[in-house]
Amino acid sequence: MLENDADSIKRAGDIAKSIEIPPQPGIVIKVNEEVRQADPDLKKLTDLVNKDVALAAKALKIVNSSFFGLRQPAKSISQAISLLGLNNFSRIVVASSLEESLNFKGLDKEAMARFWRHSLLVASVSDLIARKVYSSSPTPAEFKHLLDHAYTLGLFHDCAIPLMMRKFSDYSDCIPTALAGIWSAQQSEVHSEEMKYGASHCTIGYIVAKSWRLDPDICECIKHHHDHHIGDHDDLNKRRLLANLLLAECTVEILTEGNSSEIEDNLSALPEELIFELDLGKDDIANIREKISAIVDEPD
Repeated sequence: MLENDADSIKRAGDIAKSIEIPPQPGIVIKVNEEVRQADPDLKKLTDLVNKDVALAAKALKIVNSSFFGLRQPAKSISQAISLLGLNNFSRIVVASSLEESLNFKGLDKEAMARFWRHSLLVASVSDLIARKVYSSSPTPAEFKHLLDHAYTLGLFHDCAIPLMMRKFSDYSDCIPTALAGIWSAQQSEVHSEEMKYGASHCTIGYIVAKSWRLDPDICECIKHHHDHHIGDHDDLNKRRLLANLLLAECTVEILTEGNSSEIEDNLSALPEELIFELDLGKDDIANIREKISAIVDEPD
């Protein structure tokens, strides 16, 4: 609950000092600075990414995955920028940098693969839902904040999981619950992380997001992404971001865990509070289901 924030963050901050949270890579700062220019230099962006061979390879792998649905694969960074546009490309640089920063030696490879697929799925579905909300609204400007930040929130919401795995040898047992959305996870299970480890992946994730200088609303939503009480937040932009993330998590979980009949039943029973906050109707969810299914069903 919100009233416990200060104590939770203080405990998480003490633990974070021993976890060695990776700083935001310099290339992310440089790429974002160039993208924000009135007239971005595409060659400069291309050269920046190509200087880091590992990062460039990871970026192209994400570009050519099902998450972006290109008809033909991009063969170079410059082609990727041309095909996806600057905003999408900058997101890919952040995603690639995050993966590289959290790729610690000795972590369970299967658990890490599950974590990373979940993060990319939720990020992509969050973006799809935000675009639907934006395009369907008679006043789209009200949802520009959501559109700008939905993907990054989806990508970072569970970013502390690899850090918790590195710090605590038995944290792998918590991963199924940590990755679960509000569809199946209980808030008490997140509290059990705090009781056992002194902090949860939500509060450590908040600290990671702040150290990477993400938007303050993204940081706050990471901290509360296992809360079931969206209405506790007074800020409308924050509520919409959180509702969008939770709806994406619910949808991903339903489409990946259930059989066909369960999927139909569960999609028709999505939490009304989330749909209301985003000014969506059940028909809107049905309209984007095919696109979401295409992403979820695509093999790695």
